[in-house]
Amino acid sequence: MREAAADLISGMQSGRIRNRSGDKYKLNVTQQYRDLLANHLLPRVGPRTLASVTRRDVQRVVDELCAEGHAPSTVRNAIKPLGVIFRRAMRGEIVVANPMLDLDLPRGPRARRRIASPSEVRSLLLALRRDDQALWGTAFYAGLRLGEIAALRWSDVDLAALSISVERGYDFRNQQIIETKNRDARRVPIADHLHGLFTAHLEAGGRDHGLIFGVTPEGPFRDTAVRRRAVAAWQRAGLDPIMLHEARHTFASTMIAAGIDAKSISVFMGHADIQTTFDIYGHLMPRGEEEAVKRLNAYLAR
Repeated sequence: MREAAADLISGMQSGRIRNRSGDKYKLNVTQQYRDLLANHLLPRVGPRTLASVTRRDVQRVVDELCAEGHAPSTVRNAIKPLGVIFRRAMRGEIVVANPMLDLDLPRGPRARRRIASPSEVRSLLLALRRDDQALWGTAFYAGLRLGEIAALRWSDVDLAALSISVERGYDFRNQQIIETKNRDARRVPIADHLHGLFTAHLEAGGRDHGLIFGVTPEGPFRDTAVRRRAVAAWQRAGLDPIMLHEARHTFASTMIAAGIDAKSISVFMGHADIQTTFDIYGHLMPRGEEEAVKRLNAYLAR
């Protein structure tokens, strides 16, 4: 197991071992896997051979992590490196059974997914400092991730064509520019509300090059500072604070309410596939038969 773990980390670092999508593992994921193996997994199963590890052994690791008081999400993430190791071992015919199957994993309370209404979004934005309004507006009205907002450059925004090209992200942990989550650049339309925020930000900042929201043209903002300023502003205004990833969820829910099709939503959100969109936001979408009969009736009436 120790040899397999060392091979996994070195392979992730070199690009020899890739994720399920065939992409090279990002640096922060590699570091996370290395830490999980060192702190939680190898002390428990390191001396074992791959073929001798059973489902019962992995379940014992899960149960011990739960008993130590780790959050359910932490426990589920902690065994992910084992999943990769045994998936590769199965393909290489090193083991004949995958001990990661049918585990009894803990499930915690569903993470809060706050969604703001369009009128609430306007109030939240107006309460912010002027130089923060376009930043948060990019999450509310374009659904960009935190790292994508931090890496967004003026050259990525075409105000005349009403389009944003999302080509990169920023890794705050390692302080470096990285590829977008699904590797390929995507285009997101600029709604009128966001166009106004971009225009005001450009006029107020007086900088039309480099990073749009950076402290300098090449220096990204600090994520903790952005959150702290926003929460303080909303508390002063008596508003319920919202996180940037929840602003992204708000964008998705707004598109669903506007009747935009799931495929377009998937593209604009930068999901790996449309199933991801359905898994996350399917409960917000109208039931298929209800929507179908409504459209059929409307067509027949015409």
